[in-house]
Amino acid sequence: MFTKRTVIGLAVGSAIAGIGIAALAGSFGLQEVSGTDLLSEGRSAAFSLTAPAGTEQSVLVSGAKFDLELDNPAGMSVPRETYEGSHAVTWLHVSDGTALLNVRNTGQGEVSVEYDFSVVTDPVLFAYHFVVITAGVIIIGFSMGFSVRKPRGF
Repeated sequence: MFTKRTVIGLAVGSAIAGIGIAALAGSFGLQEVSGTDLLSEGRSAAFSLTAPAGTEQSVLVSGAKFDLELDNPAGMSVPRETYEGSHAVTWLHVSDGTALLNVRNTGQGEVSVEYDFSVVTDPVLFAYHFVVITAGVIIIGFSMGFSVRKPRGF
């Protein structure tokens, strides 16, 4: 029958493979990413987002003084400008590609960056999920080896 090591290996391998499968299933298609970043004095944040044509992106930056720059795939860029108080930027991806957004805190206090992006996941993440699934299957395979009957003399 199964040994203690086999049962533990099956449980651990199944859990790892299950996590990989769940992460893989959740990473297909367009993903909604939203959040808030706080930038202390002199700090900057760079956002790189890949999205298909027709997706709307928005960001709201609030703080004493900050620089904001946007490069999008259609070439309709917002050059680096300095703002005070609050500034909202909303844009529509006209063509497939990567938009680059840079925010730098140039004033006193913190700058808040609230964003809501629609992005396509990085293809490297698919390979990462497959590696996790493969690791779980290998652990299951090794653990099954512990329940094999050993030949005489061992």
